Amino acid sequence: MVDNLRFKIVRTIKFLYFFMTPSWVFFFVCLFFLLGIFVASFYSVSLVFLYMVTWLFLLATVLSFKKYPLIFMISLFVLFFILGIFRVARFNQKIEQSLLRSLVNKEVAITGIVSETPISQNKSVRFIFSADIVAGIGKIPKGEKITVIARPYPEVKFGDRLNLSCRIEAEPLFYSANSLKCLFPDVGIEKRNNLYSIRGLLESMRASFTNSISKVFPEPVAGFISGLLVGGTSGLSVEWREALVNTGTIHLVALSGFNITIIAGFLIIILDAIGFSRRLRLIMIGFVLTLFVLMVGAEASIVRAAIMGMLVVTARHLGRQSSPKNSIILAAVIMVFINPTVLLNDIGFQLSFLSTIGIIYLYPILEKWCQNYSNFLKFKEALLLTISAQVFVVPLLLYYFERLSLISPIVNMVVVGPIPIIMLFGFLAGLAGLFITPLGQIIGLGGWISASIVLKIIEYSARFPYASVDFSMPLWLVIIYYIFLGGGLFWYNRNKFFGRSKVGFSF
Repeated sequence: MVDNLRFKIVRTIKFLYFFMTPSWVFFFVCLFFLLGIFVASFYSVSLVFLYMVTWLFLLATVLSFKKYPLIFMISLFVLFFILGIFRVARFNQKIEQSLLRSLVNKEVAITGIVSETPISQNKSVRFIFSADIVAGIGKIPKGEKITVIARPYPEVKFGDRLNLSCRIEAEPLFYSANSLKCLFPDVGIEKRNNLYSIRGLLESMRASFTNSISKVFPEPVAGFISGLLVGGTSGLSVEWREALVNTGTIHLVALSGFNITIIAGFLIIILDAIGFSRRLRLIMIGFVLTLFVLMVGAEASIVRAAIMGMLVVTARHLGRQSSPKNSIILAAVIMVFINPTVLLNDIGFQLSFLSTIGIIYLYPILEKWCQNYSNFLKFKEALLLTISAQVFVVPLLLYYFERLSLISPIVNMVVVGPIPIIMLFGFLAGLAGLFITPLGQIIGLGGWISASIVLKIIEYSARFPYASVDFSMPLWLVIIYYIFLGGGLFWYNRNKFFGRSKVGFSF
């Protein structure tokens, strides 16, 4: 039995190896690196052991190159898996060596700058604080950051220099630059925001843009449009946040590649109708997305969403014969390498990544199955795009929000259609409102009407009996779901995915 199992494993490996083109080698190298990041997020490994194992597999990879290609590929994949673990270990080591972490569970007085835009949360405000002075110690190295949850007053803004007094707390598992917390400190404003920097300029543009939206549109439309364009629910009341969760539409205000894809897809339709060439359409969309990213602050989450959204547009625009898998996974590797915590801690990144995969790989399948149905007013396309993204993001939303919306498919089918209009005219109205508020109101009239209708649908749908029920999905079940979903797509597209040409490999 053991020999039979060993034979089947070897046969499977050889079968996969037969189809292993250089493109697939690159894909699996990136995949194993991400798997290493994922595993290391739960289990810590000694750096000394990692150094030894890394050199061992590096040596095996070098010695087996060309002479033993099968061993070479296995060693290469394991090597990058270990490198993923190594990246997290080094990241955690740097965090552990920070001065602020050595002060955990102690009352301290720290001075520094608000380094990210404060986010309102019910009766509190949350922001990232870059400390540079600790009372009794003096100046500390740059990059020491802590998450602050403070009272709404005194009001603080990006760039403010503050004096805080609080007890430092820390999250024990999977350290991140923001795992240190300062809860409800005494706040003293030493100096108001300094915007004489690129980051400060971008933040000033973002604040001006969101302020323009709040002047152009009434509430709750202004908060909803801000969530669609900038991300987050801070502009919405608690009641509206609950309504979004109960109707399964909360993903609309978690800025992701799906939102960016909606904007870009709508622009493609307009530019195509005008008569722009394919290359010029992509250039124009790239320009608009760049302008969008700059106007809403160019925060890391927004840049990631724009990258993922542009990948979707490029892949769909170049035709079905193109294979964007390497572009998607390379973008993910670069983002995760810069900050390993986004893989597990950043829901925006996760939604962007998963919805991007869904739209690129699942949408063409659904489109083929439904090719005989009418696409009146692009309704079918909007519905299939929504389903493609929902299939990939719903388990994650269940894991995070622990609510299952029984009416989510119907509500999403109805409300996603107007979203491109709301986002496009909301963006244009916000830009115009920076100069003349009445002009922004005129331009945004279509967006206001569409957003009002969408919010009414969400409001009334959330009132239905049993519109949503408490339902959580454990992490292990989420992982199994995505393994089966990915495996099913992989098998369905096997003929398109696999190429039989071999480059430089032979048994």
